[in-house]
Amino acid sequence: MHIYQKNILDKLRGAPTLRYSQLQPSEVESSHFKYHLDQLIKDGLVEQKTRGVYGMTVRGMSMVDRLSVDKANPRLAPKVITYSLLYDKNNYYLKRKSKQPYQGLVNMIGGKVHIGESTLDAARREVFEKTAYLPTDGSLKSIAEIRILQKDVLLSHAIAYVYSFDISEFRLSLPDCLQVPINEIEGHPDLAPDFLPIIKELKSAKGNPFISLNINYEPHV
Repeated sequence: MHIYQKNILDKLRGAPTLRYSQLQPSEVESSHFKYHLDQLIKDGLVEQKTRGVYGMTVRGMSMVDRLSVDKANPRLAPKVITYSLLYDKNNYYLKRKSKQPYQGLVNMIGGKVHIGESTLDAARREVFEKTAYLPTDGSLKSIAEIRILQKDVLLSHAIAYVYSFDISEFRLSLPDCLQVPINEIEGHPDLAPDFLPIIKELKSAKGNPFISLNINYEPHV
């Protein structure tokens, strides 16, 4: 997005409406400013409320709601994800990561929550996309804030809604998942750095639904 367009949105987020003269910076030529204002209108982010008076559309307000407070520029923020723990009486069903930063390691089925999607729907969608099994429901076990550092560099920062799905009664075959016996999980060599800490916290949380983890990760060479 052009800096002039960002400037317009930044001004409009602080007032319901502004006149054309209030939106146009003194140092910007009128033709250049009008071009970028018209582009925002064309994109459905700004509309003319009355003659010479402009305000943001609902779509525009939705967009700036996800931007930083001071300027209409994206700011890095923690990912909002779901983790889905599939299990039966004896096993966990995990997924091997295909991408960095944890490529080759195994973890719960996870993925980002989409805008407008409930976390349960996101968890069910991710399970279906990655296993072709669509669970009917799930139990929210915790909300976990996870910060993972490697050599004092923040490698990842996520807010994870951790759901569990008991698949015992379905007698499923999940060929795309790694079946790991529950009683052998701590000895598994390829676990993602946050898997065991989350599992241990879930077992010891004693009703506390919130987990905060700071993990120093040193990958195996």
